[in-house]
Formats: sequence, C-alpha cells, structure tokens
Amino acid sequence: MHEANLSVAPPATLAYESLVDPAPVRQSRWGVASCALCAIVLLYTVVCAIGMTRATGWDGLAWLIFGFYGNWIGCGVAAVLGLIGVLQRRRGRRLAVHGLWLSFFLAGAPIAILWLLSRLSSGGGL
Repeated sequence: MHEANLSVAPPATLAYESLVDPAPVRQSRWGVASCALCAIVLLYTVVCAIGMTRATGWDGLAWLIFGFYGNWIGCGVAAVLGLIGVLQRRRGRRLAVHGLWLSFFLAGAPIAILWLLSRLSSGGGL
C-alpha cells in the first residue's frame, strides 16, 4: 500500500479567536479576597458572640454592638469584592459568586439567630 504523506496543516484561526494560546482559567483574585474576608468576618463574629456571653453588666451590649457593626462592615466590603469578581469577563467567577452569597448570608445570620433565640426564650415558639 502506498502511504500518502499527509502533513497536517495548522487549523485556521477564526476571526473571533485569539492567536495566543488560551491560558487556563484561573479564579479571580477578587473572589479569593471576598471568601477570605468572609472567613475573617465569621471568626470576628464568633469572637464577639463569645465575648457577649461571658461579659457582665453593660459590657455584653458593647460586644453586641461591635459585633454587629464589624459584621455588617466586613460583609459589605466582602460583597463589593465579590461583585467586582463576578463582573470580570476574563477570569473564573466561581469563588467570587461564593464570596458574594456568603457575605449576604453572614450579614443576615446574626439577626436571624437573635430573632430565633428571642422567640424561643419568650415561650411563644416559632
């Protein structure tokens, strides 16, 4: 049999394709920053909650106020970082989306927990 010398021609580049080899999709630094800040906010909120339960007198109220303000400010910054990461076009958005919903969840969780505890302690049930 006769083997034909078939040399493979390079594929033609389409008009919308780049000539540069596509780099692997990496996660956005904004998404990593958002998730890291959410972890820090969670740790801060837990420390404030522990301080609130162990405090005596009016110190518990100070722990509560500092815990809420720190939580909301941290979650707001994490949400902005996550939103910037989501709006990027050329980067992976998975971590940015997780950071975004996690920041919204962490911002509302202390309020929901306090509401549930007040309902349970008043004897009214849910």
